[in-house]
Amino acid sequence: MKNYLIVSCALLAPAFSAAANAAPVTYNWTGAYAGVNAGAAFSNFNPKTTVGPFTYFADSSAASIDANGSPHISGNGFVGGAQIGYNYQAGHVVYGIQADFDALDTSASNTTTKVYPDFSPTTYTIHQSVKTTSLFTARPRIGWVQGNTMVYVTGGLADAQIKYDSSFTDTFDSVTGNSSKSDSKLGSVFGVGAEFAVAKSYSIDAEYLYASFGRISTSGALNIPGDEGSATLNHSTNLNSSIVRLSLNFKF
Repeated sequence: MKNYLIVSCALLAPAFSAAANAAPVTYNWTGAYAGVNAGAAFSNFNPKTTVGPFTYFADSSAASIDANGSPHISGNGFVGGAQIGYNYQAGHVVYGIQADFDALDTSASNTTTKVYPDFSPTTYTIHQSVKTTSLFTARPRIGWVQGNTMVYVTGGLADAQIKYDSSFTDTFDSVTGNSSKSDSKLGSVFGVGAEFAVAKSYSIDAEYLYASFGRISTSGALNIPGDEGSATLNHSTNLNSSIVRLSLNFKF
């Protein structure tokens, strides 16, 4: 987390410095704004591989794959991009809406190798990897203003691009199988933040977001040599991400 926040601060530091050098004024939050953001993302994935219709596996083998095909994996990475929004201030209360368009670079993988219960010492291996590439959010905000500082809560819709790959091999019959799915997945996002007006048209925003997405799924038949039967594996994964980021906004 520390390294990603250092990089984010370094990317935005010149703009922050220029804004901070201007004399603060009493700030009116009403109006449209746009800006840039950068930060760190901490993603959790729960990939799952289970056995579908089969004649190849023994029942004990299928049960073992089902039991061991669901690891919990996580990966940290960079998030950054741009945002646009609009605020309306009524007294100390600010009502707003914001849309973000960000790159989301997180990934994780896991390899599990187990002995077939009734066919020792032969084994099977499941490899799963997940990667995210982009994040979009559209969310209302409601904030409370004190001086030139606004604290707020926010929540709305999020969309992430997720790529999932899974492979299967065994040493019993040299079976292989690969499945892949890339999909744009809709989810929800909630968070809190504090925004600080530092000049007539500039503000700095520190924000925490939690985004949750449903599962993407795929399946594939195994390549089984000879006439040893058939089998299909079902694969899926979900995504939950915690995001910490800094933003610089310019109000028009």
